[in-house]
Amino acid sequence: MNDVIKFEAYQSQIIWYFGPICGFCIQPFVGVVSDHLHFKYGRRRVFILFGTIVLIISYAFIFSLLFWNISQTAKKVIFIISYFLQYASCNTMQGCARFIVGDLVPESQQMMANTIIVFINGFSSIFGNLMSGFKVGTLIGEKYGNSMDDTKLMFIIGMIFMFVGCILTVFFVKEIPYTGNAPKENPFKKLWNALLHIQKPVLIINLVCAMSWMTFWPVCMNLSGFMTNDVFKAHNLGTYEDGLRWGMITWAANAAVVVIFGFLLNPLMKCIGMKWTYMSSQVLAVICLLPSNWITSNKWACLFLMAILGCSTCCYSSIPYALIGQLLPPTQVGTYMGLLNMFIVVGQLISSIFLCTLVGGKVFPNQYKETFSIAAGIAVVSCISCLFIKDGKSEGVLEDESDLEDDSSADRPESL
Repeated sequence: MNDVIKFEAYQSQIIWYFGPICGFCIQPFVGVVSDHLHFKYGRRRVFILFGTIVLIISYAFIFSLLFWNISQTAKKVIFIISYFLQYASCNTMQGCARFIVGDLVPESQQMMANTIIVFINGFSSIFGNLMSGFKVGTLIGEKYGNSMDDTKLMFIIGMIFMFVGCILTVFFVKEIPYTGNAPKENPFKKLWNALLHIQKPVLIINLVCAMSWMTFWPVCMNLSGFMTNDVFKAHNLGTYEDGLRWGMITWAANAAVVVIFGFLLNPLMKCIGMKWTYMSSQVLAVICLLPSNWITSNKWACLFLMAILGCSTCCYSSIPYALIGQLLPPTQVGTYMGLLNMFIVVGQLISSIFLCTLVGGKVFPNQYKETFSIAAGIAVVSCISCLFIKDGKSEGVLEDESDLEDDSSADRPESL
């Protein structure tokens, strides 16, 4: 898209910050509002439907920029607005999907349900990155003599999958309407009170998850740059396209590991528990990221280590949410999962500003391997912090006194 809109480098960096900031604001707000929403069709699905409609509209505007013959300034304005709406709607949909799992799935199956979410995300990433890595859209355009390319193909496929996912969730998920009598409260005030009175087990989970994202964020932002500049030496050899394709193939391999490890995660946790599984994933992150300075001459070694990092991704994308779902009653799930997302966003922004922008952009320009090695140090701190995690089974459900008086029908079933 940057070839069409032509943002300056600093403009692209600022726009990249929109995503985490949207997550910081939107998802917690939706969580608080939907927790006690009186709606006969359920508390969460209406937000998923609304988010899907907004997302389709924003995608349509971004897709149209590939064809519209308008000024570059107009294209930039339309893209920024659409990009903001896209992230806001994605956070609305993803957050409510997580909240539904926390609401409806019994405590004993929370981990399995969150692993399924990670499994589906991984499958989608495999599909998208392989399509782009092997230039399927461009090949289709060349074969049939039309204007199809990788960007257009991924837009079309993404909108189809999004529409199907929305239909399945909205029409086939059976939510239990909220019938409690909780007093209306300013959502921002409620979030602030939740932060002030957050209980220690939940706070520890949030902090550890934030550090995990601080570790992973340089990879998320700069894996393609790592492959093009550090591994393929594109700035000297002109192999940018090869490095970019290898980066996409590496992402696909990472997602494949996420999917495969998803089948092993639950048996592993039954053997050693959530805490030790999470700690092991952070040890693995250190092992994968620390050698980044010394393995850039071997593209296969880089692919292997970045792919194995998918085991860590699978853990921090599922275990914290499962723990929140186990520790808290359904009437608090949206609020505290939104709060968890705020911690994650703070971790992403810290990593983005200090590691990606300052270290990766100023101290070591056009080199990303150093940021990966520094991120390994954050993973060490995260690993040590895991010692203080208490899983839901040992802690029990943390009830709030105000919620004990709230006779809600939104209780979890014994099993699904």
